[in-house]
Amino acid sequence: MERVFELAGRGARVVLLMELCEGGDLLSRLQARGGRLGAAEGARAISMIARGLRALHEGGILHLDLKPENCLYETAAADAILKITDFGLAKHRDDDPAEARAPPRIVGTLGYMAPEIVLQRPATPAADVFSLGTTTTGSAATGGPRRSLWP
Repeated sequence: MERVFELAGRGARVVLLMELCEGGDLLSRLQARGGRLGAAEGARAISMIARGLRALHEGGILHLDLKPENCLYETAAADAILKITDFGLAKHRDDDPAEARAPPRIVGTLGYMAPEIVLQRPATPAADVFSLGTTTTGSAATGGPRRSLWP
């Protein structure tokens, strides 16, 4: 996850000042490599995303919009660290209980969205794991060419 340097807010609005990641997103890296990463690079990317999700879930946070475009590399180097970004749809386990009782909204990007979200059931960490799986296999229905983190 990106480091947060400053957090400011007023009412329901929150502003985050985060680190600059100059290596582009995972989707761009996939496209630059013909839609696939090599086995070692793919495994490394999956591992970094999975560790980031584990940290989020241990902290009670659901990302709810995990996809290659929301994973940024710190630098353009081949061994750059990959960070999970874009927490605009994220939810915390301690969010307003009234909101938790309300019918769930469909949030996220359809091609990466877990079935329970599409069916408007409560989100769990499994929804993010599903999104990681669609990112990993390249099976997301994005209308573009098949992409995969595996050769």
